[in-house]
Amino acid sequence: MTYFITSIYSDYFSHINIVGVIFPISTGRWWFLTAYFLLMLLAPFIEIALERVSRKQLLYTLILYFCINTIGPYLRPVNIGENLQNFIFIYLLGAYLRRIDKSKIKSKYILSVFIISTTLILVLMSFVIAIVNEKSISTALQLFLQYRNPLIYIQSVSLLLLFLNFHPFCNQSLNSLSKNVFSIYLLSEGLGYGIYTLWASIMEISIILGLSFIFLLSAIAIILDRIRGGIFSKIMFLSKNK
Repeated sequence: MTYFITSIYSDYFSHINIVGVIFPISTGRWWFLTAYFLLMLLAPFIEIALERVSRKQLLYTLILYFCINTIGPYLRPVNIGENLQNFIFIYLLGAYLRRIDKSKIKSKYILSVFIISTTLILVLMSFVIAIVNEKSISTALQLFLQYRNPLIYIQSVSLLLLFLNFHPFCNQSLNSLSKNVFSIYLLSEGLGYGIYTLWASIMEISIILGLSFIFLLSAIAIILDRIRGGIFSKIMFLSKNK
């Protein structure tokens, strides 16, 4: 609903396949949603397989999968990891992390890995920008920013382990806001690339205005999502009381 509404008021609407808007999962309108939905369907079967393998076997599987999922696409880039194959790898990686004793890994080592991996990504990106021509920058940067980048995996895992070492806490405000993250994603996608161009133009004028624009866009998405939630709750309430 959010995507459809915002598309009507954007230039991108004239290029939209209406069927794709109505059936976004089956048509792959949003790669993330499609891959995530398919992963949910496969998850029960993956869990059955995971119950029958040891931690060492899972590690060997991850190494093999890593070579297929990461090294291969780098030799012949097809996409940046926006597919189910990459999601399955992340799922298996999470399953392996669940089996190891994370309390034995010291936070200072994890932090060092995170800093080193992040620094390497930034240094390599800066190096590429310096040596390639302007037309090739976008293509070259995808090698470092794509989801299959080994450094991105290392950075993400180390960041996750850092947070897992924190003392657990619960914040009602943060939990409430986190429910609306997906609606923000849908709103930005619905407005198309024009919204990113507009944001970049505003950032050139003022960083404060650029950040304010992000907060405004997020607020609109949250309001729309709350309205949607209220309507759905009302429908469910009426259907139960028939």
